Amino acid sequence: MNKIIAVLLALAMALVNVAHAVETQWSQWGIAPYARNLEEACKKAPGAIDGLNLPAAVKEDFKKQVAGSSCKGEKAYLTPKMVLEEMWTGGSKPHVMKKKTVAELPVLKSPDGRSYNKDSVVEAAVAYVWTSVHDGRIYYLFLPWVCYNWSTSIASTLSQANPTLPPAVGTIVACPNVYFLKVNVWERDALKLPGVEITHAKEELGQKQFAGVPHVSKTHGGKFRKAYAAGQLKRSTTARSFRVSLIMTPESQGGGQDITAEEILGDIKITGIYELQFTREKLEKWDAIRVVAVNGDVASPPRFNGTGVHELRFFNRLSGKKLGEWDSNPDPDCIMNEHWIE
Repeated sequence: MNKIIAVLLALAMALVNVAHAVETQWSQWGIAPYARNLEEACKKAPGAIDGLNLPAAVKEDFKKQVAGSSCKGEKAYLTPKMVLEEMWTGGSKPHVMKKKTVAELPVLKSPDGRSYNKDSVVEAAVAYVWTSVHDGRIYYLFLPWVCYNWSTSIASTLSQANPTLPPAVGTIVACPNVYFLKVNVWERDALKLPGVEITHAKEELGQKQFAGVPHVSKTHGGKFRKAYAAGQLKRSTTARSFRVSLIMTPESQGGGQDITAEEILGDIKITGIYELQFTREKLEKWDAIRVVAVNGDVASPPRFNGTGVHELRFFNRLSGKKLGEWDSNPDPDCIMNEHWIE
């Protein structure tokens, strides 16, 4: 399908420091492509990155990430009203454009010819994305599929970029208004505990879904915590980057694992354990919490066949449940854990 239709898709980024900037719309998608195809875009990547207004350390980080991924980052959507700090354009005189706002291009009919209500559905441009964190800011490098115009956006840190997450200090929050998901990262020895490596091997062989099937995190999480309490297991001492988002997916109702909408909350650094906080109101609006290892530097969970990245999804909605996987806890316990192995 040539058009990717996005409903309620929004990347929560690139909305900072634009009040006094002059913005123009990116509405003529594919008119002046920077490259003809992915292969050419990949060859031009080092020069394109050098031509962007980014800190030197961020440029070098992006060059390594792009080269290491063969120019195929994580799939993302450039949605209407999103602001791109810079964008390369091609044509006879390739150059970098400043402050481009993604235009709202309406979709008038469905693939089977049905008419949509006016302004009810708009397009989103699909892109690859890479992320780099530097001096408290999150930098995003995009490669739109429609034109291969290397682009950037910048957001502040997670706590600044996402005010819907309660602050960790200064505000008392409690169940049942706020729910806590603890992200645990264990040392590699966790794989040696009884039964863990077998479960991991089955996941690696062909994981096809997240809900209702055995996974290392769900099956052995209690075992990890007991071993930790007994002094037999340690949490990782290495800082790793994780991306946190809220998603809509048909899997919450027994369907496929596609992501139909996603709100990216931001990237966080985790050393051993990190406590995510969500209001109940927020959880009730989204099917699942998605956590992704940004740099792929973990052993478990293995890469998911559907996306090619190391990720876990914690469901807020499941058939027959009031609040998805949270129902596994006795009411009003609002604390749950998920588990990663380095």
